[in-house]
Amino acid sequence: MIILNFGIPRSGTVWTYNVFRSLWRREQISYHAFSPNSPLEVDECLDQLNPRENYLIHGHSITPALVEFAQRPDVRPFFNYRDPRDVVVSQIRLHDISLATAMEFTQQAYRSLQTGMCLPGIMLIPYGHIVDHPEAVIFQAATKLGIMLRLSECRTIGEENSMGRLKKVMEAVNDTKGHDTESLGVDVGVAETNTRDIRYDRRHLITDRHIQSGKTGRWREELSEDDQDLVNRAFGPLIQVLGFDA
Repeated sequence: MIILNFGIPRSGTVWTYNVFRSLWRREQISYHAFSPNSPLEVDECLDQLNPRENYLIHGHSITPALVEFAQRPDVRPFFNYRDPRDVVVSQIRLHDISLATAMEFTQQAYRSLQTGMCLPGIMLIPYGHIVDHPEAVIFQAATKLGIMLRLSECRTIGEENSMGRLKKVMEAVNDTKGHDTESLGVDVGVAETNTRDIRYDRRHLITDRHIQSGKTGRWREELSEDDQDLVNRAFGPLIQVLGFDA
């Protein structure tokens, strides 16, 4: 089986990734995990897969090759999304970028949504459901993988991947000497970007600023009135289609 764990950046794809890790660990299923960071890396990743192995692929770029690949009967696609205005704020905080740049990144990312929705058997995961109903998301995702969970098991997996626990991973990424990295399973790497070097955990994919407020509608609190007007105008049609509050 191949899990395609894709979606809009900053929309909970890493939380979903860790839920999949928990589910397959529970089932004692061996697998390989990949996190390609560009369209080219996505296509290169697909080219090297062994059809007899299990894979968990986390990414954000839906390429024509991925769309074709998703037609296979052993593929299970998932796509996370979030209010684009909240995505903009989260991108600013993570990457130290301007509002204009964050808006451009988010507009580019959302161009993949329509393509993603066409993948056969896709499960769409709204960020708000992760925040408000994580156990329901876990149950539904498990059924897509052919796994039937008891409600108590959903709670356990939710606790394993709670914001509090993942925040501890983030804190260990920022301060390896002050935390028990072995018990948390943290393996720190550094990704060089155009704006700053980002520390991250190779196992959980948690970055040094990953856990922020976790709120839905945070753009109302963190953007000025002028900037709120800008994002509302830029994403107005998309906001309406996705059903977010104006």
